[in-house]
Amino acid sequence: MIVDGYAGYNQRLEESDLSFKEKIESILNFGSSEVEHINADFMSFMIDEFQGSNGDDRVMKAYDDGKENFWKNILKQGRAEGDISDDIKDEVILMYVDMILTYFMSPATSRKTKNLVTKKYSNGLAHVFFYGIMGK
Repeated sequence: MIVDGYAGYNQRLEESDLSFKEKIESILNFGSSEVEHINADFMSFMIDEFQGSNGDDRVMKAYDDGKENFWKNILKQGRAEGDISDDIKDEVILMYVDMILTYFMSPATSRKTKNLVTKKYSNGLAHVFFYGIMGK
């Protein structure tokens, strides 16, 4: 699922006729439609998988393996089009991405986060992130 998610997002990034903002909208729409088809119990299971609670760390490794390429591509275009300030360094954005993931996957907050990572909240969280890095 992680690999397929990155493939879907990367496909949207490679659509060269779209602007950065249009690609962000496409990514948000893709993510929203994917979440619509996911059962809440499965979301809870995925959080457990990210945490390694089910016995291994394959899900986190799959996430990490695709993360750098995805962010490098999206940030490059956002900067080229003037939508992401050069004052916000890539390392800072990646640190922020990791902080968000750490918060949601932390065993200390997982009960609370399992209720937040749902159909009701996921698109809003993505909007806050993407439009935040654009300074909107």
